[in-house]
Amino acid sequence: MLVWIDDMCGMTQQQFKNSPDEEQFQSAMKALVVTTWVLYLAGYFLGLSKCSLIPERYMTYLGIDCVSRTWRFLVPEKRIEKYLPTLNSLLQKTSVSYSEVESMVGKLGSLECAVPAGMWYTRHQYAAMQLSGLKPDARKKVEQCYYDLCNT
Repeated sequence: MLVWIDDMCGMTQQQFKNSPDEEQFQSAMKALVVTTWVLYLAGYFLGLSKCSLIPERYMTYLGIDCVSRTWRFLVPEKRIEKYLPTLNSLLQKTSVSYSEVESMVGKLGSLECAVPAGMWYTRHQYAAMQLSGLKPDARKKVEQCYYDLCNT
């Protein structure tokens, strides 16, 4: 079972993975209490609106599906469909603005917990942005050659 505390995910202990629901629920509640107490003692303040404190088997949080049965994070199809048109339009252009690239890199970076290998792709995108020599507020466009450089 899962709980979400501010920007952290807590789960049932591995030893309870195949246990009955009640034992998993109790394990997740213990993890919740211990974690919140340690955070409190360390001086952290929790944004309760960003917490899901009742253990669940499945939840969508920050646009990522969390599934405790399979111990996986998944990108919802709705989110994929939202990003694909933007990504395809960027790929069709011969030049894009720094802010367009930065926006797409940020969106793809937010999927990192569900797509661990995505970190490697976004690193190349950040490298292209750095090689362009442009500043984030620049009006110039990143030309095709930088795109080609990052894809070699």
